[in-house]
Amino acid sequence: IRGIAERMDYAGRVLAELDLAELDAAVEALVAAGVESIAVCFLHSYANPAHEQAAKRRIAETHPQIGVA
Repeated sequence: IRGIAERMDYAGRVLAELDLAELDAAVEALVAAGVESIAVCFLHSYANPAHEQAAKRRIAETHPQIGVA
């Protein structure tokens, strides 16, 4: 499990933008540890899935060998 700096509120408003540099570092650490798939799950994504979708796209672009859900 790795935490990423980003936050939506309960209504789907962005409180903190997704930090792609932090995402990249977390993914690199997971890949180095031998992870073969990653599940992205951010708080309040039911109200606004934009950050989850962006994170999934980024992981798929930078590590196409990793399964992303």
